Amino acid sequence: MRIIFYFIFSVLILFSFLSCSKGEPVKDLLFGKLAFIDFTPGGIRIIAGSANKFSAPIEDASFVSGENRFRFYDKDILLIDTLLRVEAYKKHTYFMFKPNADKTLRIFDETLNGFDKETLPDTGSVKISMANYFSALPNKVDIAITTNTYQPPILQLIQVAEFLNVTQSFSQFKVIIPGKDQLLQEVNSFTLIIKDVVSKNVLKTIPFTLPKKINSKELASDVYLLYVNDQGGVTTLMSK
Repeated sequence: MRIIFYFIFSVLILFSFLSCSKGEPVKDLLFGKLAFIDFTPGGIRIIAGSANKFSAPIEDASFVSGENRFRFYDKDILLIDTLLRVEAYKKHTYFMFKPNADKTLRIFDETLNGFDKETLPDTGSVKISMANYFSALPNKVDIAITTNTYQPPILQLIQVAEFLNVTQSFSQFKVIIPGKDQLLQEVNSFTLIIKDVVSKNVLKTIPFTLPKKINSKELASDVYLLYVNDQGGVTTLMSK
């Protein structure tokens, strides 16, 4: 009888040990997708993890969710070694920004300048934030935005916004009401008038347009991050 008891006790101990040694069940890996939009002179090479190589831009690549290591190279020169977040089952867009050869590469997403949280303006108006990355201009300038609107019998030039002390940091968003043409359609042609902060002398004028929706009278987006690029033009960094 005692032998049977010890045998049963030993079997129970063995099963208990095997049960404890299994550990936590292995969880399935979750994946998300990343896109990299390229605002650099070009030629940036990306290494994800230890060896996965990509050439920018990237439109739709899958990665394990969580913090992933990314290294950004210009030829063999390492520019950034950083961790970027991947969200499970979602697509996250990052922007590669290097406005000219003298600036360091920056990687950011739609949280830049609160863009992701900026509310849409009322119908018939847009919101614009400006930055100055034109190396031929002073580090701080005043920028006015002008356009035309129809005031019978002709189109009249009007100023719709003014940004004071614009630097390489994006300004606060300003609400702008575009002009109307003779058919009461929104005018999408504008001009930046860039002035010296102290003397108020005009340093440069830059015409630019905002795209319209296909087969529509309306502008394509309602909120814009714009910057004066190093070629003396205007680039849309983000819009929604």
